[in-house]
Amino acid sequence: MSFFINILIGVVIGTGFIIPGVSGGALAVILGVYDKIFDSLKNIKNKSNFVFLITIFFNHFFFFENVLLNLVK
Repeated sequence: MSFFINILIGVVIGTGFIIPGVSGGALAVILGVYDKIFDSLKNIKNKSNFVFLITIFFNHFFFFENVLLNLVK
């Protein structure tokens, strides 16, 4: 279940790049994952931290690049 929540969090953070006045960092703080992202970067060799980061960043960029930018075109 946590995997799907991380996917959703990545998508929400990705929307921060397209909505004027909202940043992805602010959304990460609001969602409570800002500290976890940096803690995971410090200890990236841990498998669960690596999976967390891949899930967040993949969905963040996938959603931003493929979905939101196509809406703007």
